[in-house]
Amino acid sequence: MRANSSLRPGILIASIIAGVVLNAGSVLADETAQVVVEAKAPVHSQHAADSTSGGARVDVLSVAYHVHLAGLDLSKRDDFVQAQEQVKVAAKKACTSIQAEYPTRPMSDEQACEADATARGLEQLNKMAGVKPK
Repeated sequence: MRANSSLRPGILIASIIAGVVLNAGSVLADETAQVVVEAKAPVHSQHAADSTSGGARVDVLSVAYHVHLAGLDLSKRDDFVQAQEQVKVAAKKACTSIQAEYPTRPMSDEQACEADATARGLEQLNKMAGVKPK
């Protein structure tokens, strides 16, 4: 994996840690129920000294939030709805944190970031609850 030198070390380290946590999360899933909501966003940048044609580069940044489901019974409607809301909030926070970390590099579509992160998080939640895909 080749790190992009223009990324801030904090995001790069957070992405590496998120990858390790995601791998470890599959082992610990039986002990602690959680959904990992990961936001991925293309962030466009332009550099005068860039050697790419057109001078623009797109970096894909990601941030992961863990939604802990301890104490929730996903077979109960109210608990399942609460878990869904927590996934949606985590997706919004993740996309907002990407934008906050890189305010001078606008995200191409923050709504698409939230929708994608929410959809992937809800897919995990539905699998945990035994909800069949439509």
